[in-house]
Amino acid sequence: MSRLGSIAIAAAVLATGASLGAQRIGRANDKVAPTIRVISPAPGQRVEKVPDVEIVYDDDSSGVSAVTFRAKVNDRDFSRVFEQHSRGATAKFTADYALPLGENRLTVEVADRAGNVGRADVTFVNASGGWLVVNTEPGAGPESRAELILDASGSMTEKLLDNTRMAAAKSAIKNLVKGLPDGMALGLRVFTDCAAIKALAPIQSIDKAAFVGLVESIEPKGGTPIVASLLQSFETLRAIPDVERISVIVTDGGESCSGAFSEVIQMAKEPPIRVIVIAFDIDNAGITSSLRQLAEATGGAFIDAQDGSELQRALEASLQRIGYAVYGAGGTLIHRGFVSGERLELPLGAYEVRFGFSSLRVSAPVTLASLAESTVTLRGKGRALSATVTTTPR
Repeated sequence: MSRLGSIAIAAAVLATGASLGAQRIGRANDKVAPTIRVISPAPGQRVEKVPDVEIVYDDDSSGVSAVTFRAKVNDRDFSRVFEQHSRGATAKFTADYALPLGENRLTVEVADRAGNVGRADVTFVNASGGWLVVNTEPGAGPESRAELILDASGSMTEKLLDNTRMAAAKSAIKNLVKGLPDGMALGLRVFTDCAAIKALAPIQSIDKAAFVGLVESIEPKGGTPIVASLLQSFETLRAIPDVERISVIVTDGGESCSGAFSEVIQMAKEPPIRVIVIAFDIDNAGITSSLRQLAEATGGAFIDAQDGSELQRALEASLQRIGYAVYGAGGTLIHRGFVSGERLELPLGAYEVRFGFSSLRVSAPVTLASLAESTVTLRGKGRALSATVTTTPR
């Protein structure tokens, strides 16, 4: 290599080193944080649809390190909702990262390559929905008759925590009975095998001590005839006129005696009978799915209970609370639950609240206004039931 070539290379190396040194010095001397602006939503803006968020950021010194981007809404980390790039970020909110109604505070932080952190805060109002509350007047509801069907198949002897499923179920039922109103009509049916289904207590005003004694006497064994047990329960309930009829079944497994759920669904239609299924300590998704479909096809409810305490709460809800469902446009099911005064956040629009009675239809149309609370209240007794709607703007 010529001497001139060596000099040129050395000069280039020196220039590169000087440039890198200047960058290092520039970064070391960089004390200015990146600038961050929230373009949308604007500060104080009231938005009546879920907003798309747009953020821009810049740094004139060492440059933005986008990997340090962080966004929080009301102190909850929403960073993963955003798509970041060298000059900003955008977000579309999903059901998993839904914005609560009312005032929301968005906080954004971005660092530059020298470690300076820029921050921007904006507060806006999410007015894209309203609140729905469903409750009842004291004592409101139809006259009802219910039969409890208890699974006493062999699998109920399996361990559950420090006890067995059957022991936990017995304890839950005994505690339930102690708290029932005097004079409540409740029957008890039990199955211990495919051909071993027996009505232990008739559907009449409950004798608590006798009922508890019958529960204590049950010994599990055999298969799981869900369909045959429900059909027998239906035959008993159909003989009782002008009441709300409910079959509540507690089971720890699926049908094992060749029964067809379609037969149960068809027979439950006339006269109408609601089936409430309590799945007790079931971890099989296929079984729980089929049991849920069975319950909901009869206008009933499906409740998952994983231990004795949850089972007791499920029984109390089934026998002492009134179910309801919220439907949206085109009859789409939005929410199903038991009346408890819970406050649902829903998007703006028209809905129908239907109370879960099989013997009569009670419903109310509701149109949710922006940041307003609509309350549907069940009133009356027996067959003289109605639902009223009141709306309170915020």
